[in-house]
Amino acid sequence: MYSIQPGNAIFIGGKDSSLIPKAKTLSAFVEDDYDLLGDIINNSFNHLVTTPHIMTEVSNLLGKERDHIRRLGREAMAEFLSQCTEHTDSSVILVSEPEFNRLGLTDVAIAVASRLPAFVLTADLPLYLHVSSSGLEAENFNHIRQSSWN
Repeated sequence: MYSIQPGNAIFIGGKDSSLIPKAKTLSAFVEDDYDLLGDIINNSFNHLVTTPHIMTEVSNLLGKERDHIRRLGREAMAEFLSQCTEHTDSSVILVSEPEFNRLGLTDVAIAVASRLPAFVLTADLPLYLHVSSSGLEAENFNHIRQSSWN
């Protein structure tokens, strides 16, 4: 499974990585982060999984961007969706998960999908801690970024 918050970095960067520092919703990321993320995805995963909840959040984040960035990001999102598997759990099931109140709907959907099993790559610390403490495979992208600075 692939998940990074904010997920629009992969879509905006996929069209033009020079747009990352210009994107309103990607202030925590730099252009080199996209290259690092791309290397990880291309060299580590042969199958990508997402959820409708992730894609809804990404779409909403892209909606906050300027017209050009929003258009390119949504084009890349459509291309991505044609190449991955979408794992769907009913929201009524997800809100019954014990961690729903702490994590929220999207992160619970990711945590549940990680049981497939699927590897979770995220920049969201609470999600990373939950998935990894559950004995499932997860990596915090921020840890990878920090180790690449050395």
